[in-house]
Amino acid sequence: MRVDNDLTGRRILFAVSECAPLTKTGGLGDVAGALPPALRALGLDVRVLLPAYGPLEGGQVAAEVEVLGKKVRIVQSTLPSTVPLYLLDCPELYMRNGGPYQTGEGEDWPDNALRFGVLSRVAALLGGAASPLDWRPDVVHCNDWPTALAPLYLTREADPAASVMTVHNLAFQGLFEPAVLGALHLPQSDFSLERLEFYGRLSFL
Repeated sequence: MRVDNDLTGRRILFAVSECAPLTKTGGLGDVAGALPPALRALGLDVRVLLPAYGPLEGGQVAAEVEVLGKKVRIVQSTLPSTVPLYLLDCPELYMRNGGPYQTGEGEDWPDNALRFGVLSRVAALLGGAASPLDWRPDVVHCNDWPTALAPLYLTREADPAASVMTVHNLAFQGLFEPAVLGALHLPQSDFSLERLEFYGRLSFL
């Protein structure tokens, strides 16, 4: 892999819904566990943003924010690979008996739109001028549908970072009923073919 010299030192927020070895359901978790340390080895300042699905051990509270009506703590920690990690601490949304996306019975969590809307919204907040952190990314790297609203939210931030979207599995698009627009604090005008509408449903992707 080759990185141009002018990219060295660029700050990248790697927003993702799973990351090995902390949590993994498939290839996305593997990529999130392997790509950030590889990019840091090439001189990029990559940091991972991930929901806290289990009890937090250690770490330091870097900020407390209210996002989409939920109070969220941003806890700064480190992955085993030594990559800096920001964990979203909001137990009512993320700390559950089951997987990141589904219950133990294999059913989607009914509030997945809000759960990953909050993740996307925080990613955008950290990529804008109103970020509560001292560190600000040049690029917010979004991964699959759980973070795919971040670029849209970034358009409403002052002095926003650039964004890039990587699709790892096109089979999962984050489809919900249009009624979730209100919970996501998005205007009805976003429900259009050019933005979120997909065959009558709202698609994060």
